[in-house]
Amino acid sequence: MASPFVAQRGATPWTELAPGNRRRVLVSRPELMQVEFGFDEGAIGALHSHPHVQASYVAEGSFEVTIGGEMTVLREGGSFIVPPDVVHGVKALTAGRLVDCFTPQRDDFLRGRPPIALARSRRPAASCRHPLARRRRSMRLPRSR
Repeated sequence: MASPFVAQRGATPWTELAPGNRRRVLVSRPELMQVEFGFDEGAIGALHSHPHVQASYVAEGSFEVTIGGEMTVLREGGSFIVPPDVVHGVKALTAGRLVDCFTPQRDDFLRGRPPIALARSRRPAASCRHPLARRRRSMRLPRSR
C-alpha cells in the first residue's frame, strides 16, 4: 500500500503549463505542498502572486528570479522565499528544475488548473484557511501597486 506521506521519483505525472514549462505535485497535505517545476532554457514562469508562502530550491540549472520587483540570478543549490501576495516569477537561463514548497497547499494545482495569474485579484481567496491570509483580510490592507 502506498503511503500518502512519501513519493518515489517519477511517481507523479508532469502537467504542461506553457511551452517549456511543466510541473508535478510531489507530496501534499492541506498544511504543506511540495511541487517540482521543469523548465527548458529560456522558458518563463510568468509574474504572478498568490496568498501562499512559497520557498523554492534550485535543484538544477540557473534562473533569473524576480521577487517584488527585484531581480537576481540563482544557480543550482540556491534558494528563495516569497511572502504571501508578493509578485514573483522566473526565467530559465539554462534548462533546469525548481522544487517549491507552499503553505498552505495550492488547491488550484490539485484541481489541475493553471497557477493564479497576475491579472487576477491579489487578495487571498475567501476560502483560504491560512492564518496569514485571514489576518491580511481582517486588517484590510491596501493593494500593492
